[in-house]
Amino acid sequence: MLGNTLYERCGEPDRSKDNTVKGILLISISLILIEANTSRAAQTGSSPFNSVRYEQDAVLGGFCAAGLYNTEPFEYVTTTLTEGIYSFDVISNAQSVALGESFVANPDALAAFKNNPAALIGIEGLNLYYNRRPMDWNSSLEGAHYYSLGLLFDGSIGKFGIDYSRYSMDVTNGRTIYMPEGYSRLIELYNHTITVASAIHLYRGIIAGVNLKYFNFGENYEDEEPEPKQERNGAFVCDIGVLYEVRGFADEQSVKDRFRFGLSFQNYGTDYETGYTGQEEFSSVELPRYFRFGFSYKLTNYLRPDREFFGLMITGEYRKFLNPGKYDEGETDYGGIGFDFSFFEVISCRIGGIIQPDRNIYGYNDRLMMRYGFGINLPFERLNYKYPLTLSFEYANIPLYEPDIYFGLDRDSFSVYTVVLKYEDAVF
Repeated sequence: MLGNTLYERCGEPDRSKDNTVKGILLISISLILIEANTSRAAQTGSSPFNSVRYEQDAVLGGFCAAGLYNTEPFEYVTTTLTEGIYSFDVISNAQSVALGESFVANPDALAAFKNNPAALIGIEGLNLYYNRRPMDWNSSLEGAHYYSLGLLFDGSIGKFGIDYSRYSMDVTNGRTIYMPEGYSRLIELYNHTITVASAIHLYRGIIAGVNLKYFNFGENYEDEEPEPKQERNGAFVCDIGVLYEVRGFADEQSVKDRFRFGLSFQNYGTDYETGYTGQEEFSSVELPRYFRFGFSYKLTNYLRPDREFFGLMITGEYRKFLNPGKYDEGETDYGGIGFDFSFFEVISCRIGGIIQPDRNIYGYNDRLMMRYGFGINLPFERLNYKYPLTLSFEYANIPLYEPDIYFGLDRDSFSVYTVVLKYEDAVF
């Protein structure tokens, strides 16, 4: 919880004028960040507003951080950001979303390296992509969305990629659910992540990979940022992953299949730190860490050696939240499964589901909540162009459910989009 990242315990009030001003500013920013973090429902174990504790923690955290309540001495502690709401752990790729976000062992998927860097090994040629996933389930979140764009390519010594992911919420005069009158000058809240990825073959079907990531928060103002200015030290973290591939039951000219198994550990590294100008010591916050394990099975039927007729992909994944805060304990186990049916390497139909430990806008706890999607590939060579290019469009639909009794939904589903331009030949 936001308040828990700012304080451990509070003592006697300090009613000095300077601290009172700071407290008001901190409370305001705390409440705005709650609004930005309503996307907790993305993959978390509880609804963003299923308890008053979120508002209370943020307000009390603002008072404590400002010194309105003293600690003797004042204590900053390392705690954990809530999982599943930030640019580094929300999947915005439509193919992955439609398949239950279960990509830890699926190297045939473009976005799989986000779950397991070793899955980058499936990349061929050069790939440019753009993903977009909305988060405006309530009218107060107008303009809230995730997006990512990146470049993945096949090199002579391995597979490489770079990705920029961002969560952004446009703030009209800083209006939020809690402060409808708004905060003038604040026009955007965001957090973003830069990822550099690599994967290599190690030995006989064993692949290893690593993601290096930088994460930070920010906000944009119409003019100069008000005092006291917030200062941040972004977090540098890494993911490591392994993929193992084995042949299946069929290895004929017309039919082939294979199994893959993958695991990864994510977000190990430095903490995110935040404070204000003149503050001697910043609060330190761990990023959520994950363990992922899963499998994929691929069956392919060929018309001829270089032309696929039908393909079936089955994916499954288990995810464990390893360092939960006190409010997330017991809400750490997640799952996903997906089925992809492809025809002639042109059209794909997908259906999948997720299992989560608490109720939120994506469904109920401990139930399989479904989503679906499709993909279309347009190889230029099949359109009588000589260029080795393929343009792909991916779509996924996520049904939404009422999160709680306080805030209703203003839409019944999210539509997620992905566009990919692939150059088939090796570039480097």
